[in-house]
Amino acid sequence: MSTAHCNQLDLYLDGQLPAEARAAFEAHLTGCASCAPAIASWERSGERLETWAAPFAGSPSAQQLRDFRARFHGAPSRAWFRGPLIGAALAIAAAVIFLFTRSSAPAEWEISGDAVASTSTLGSPSAPQHFRIGPDELDLAATTEVKVVEKGPKRTRLTLTRGVLTARVEPGRKGRDFIIDSPPYRVTVIGTVFEVRRVSDTFRVATSKGVVRVETLGPGGVVLDSKLVPAGSDFEANQPLSAPVDAGPAPSDPEPDDAEVPKPQPKPSAGALLVWRQRAARGECQAVFEETKAALKVSPSHVGTLRVNADCARKLGLSAASVAAYRKVIANSSGAEAAEAMLLAAGLLQEELHDPRGVLAVTKVIRGASPEVAGALHVRRARAFQALGRKDEARREVALTLERFGTTPAAADALRLKTELGVR
Repeated sequence: MSTAHCNQLDLYLDGQLPAEARAAFEAHLTGCASCAPAIASWERSGERLETWAAPFAGSPSAQQLRDFRARFHGAPSRAWFRGPLIGAALAIAAAVIFLFTRSSAPAEWEISGDAVASTSTLGSPSAPQHFRIGPDELDLAATTEVKVVEKGPKRTRLTLTRGVLTARVEPGRKGRDFIIDSPPYRVTVIGTVFEVRRVSDTFRVATSKGVVRVETLGPGGVVLDSKLVPAGSDFEANQPLSAPVDAGPAPSDPEPDDAEVPKPQPKPSAGALLVWRQRAARGECQAVFEETKAALKVSPSHVGTLRVNADCARKLGLSAASVAAYRKVIANSSGAEAAEAMLLAAGLLQEELHDPRGVLAVTKVIRGASPEVAGALHVRRARAFQALGRKDEARREVALTLERFGTTPAAADALRLKTELGVR
């Protein structure tokens, strides 16, 4: 039979009863046929929870967390939901687990593998070695030297001084950075499996899976150039380790507001183009855009100036002006330069200006493009045809992409589009 004390059961279990009321409640338990079994059931649930959590007393490994999440998100048994007490126990268990997984993340990953020294320098002069840094794996060829700069859950950062490093980075690692420096180059992992090689002045990155970004850095860490290296391709360059990049003539001190602005040179030098790019990377795109626009009045077909102008217009959100400049780059260049400008223009036309006919016009002739860029351009054309309701032509572009560029990242987009178009 329910009493006034029985109505306080939930408050008692939550620890919210005042001391006097708690003592009175506990006194009535001995003769209560309703509350005593409920308390016993609650205690048994707590003991089971403690037993279950015992293996997780230390910091969990990445694999333990994956296994747990897989079980936690599985289909629950209906028997667990018989009664409010068991439901409350589950809610508390979930809260404990959430706090546990959030608070137990290590401040730094442990390094394990061959001959891990107390220092953060990895490698052997005579034998290849294998290491793990948290969930990521590294294979180092003999004579390779790698310094571990950071190894936390948010960022792993290495410096490759010499040799060959192959990395297999945990896939799906949202919120994590994996970076390899080998000055003046910086490799940022977007994919999962790649090789970085530093032999004398030669620097090479080969990607087996996913995509890797390689940046060439100038003084002060300014990004002078950036290139994506997708699966099946590589990047190779020659630059002495830690050697300063030729940045061309340094920009002069700003002139007073009333000073006369010098007339732009008909053909800007390579040094002037580099300075423009450096300033754009520092956030001075608005000024660089105006200066390159003035320079193009004197030399309207100079490809280098057109490209800087187009890139700055794109960063400023001036999509139409950017497309116009990219079109001129395409008209006045060839090969990779023209193909890259074509891809950038097509992207703006499709995503910002919503002009499928413009996409088809700018991609009408695809020549000199790498397989990765060519595949991406054909996918752009397929989506433009789809937007115009020309599904047969869209299907042909998809088929061409899968046939000729099936090993490039564009193939995944083509497969998704194939499903959308109802192609079997």
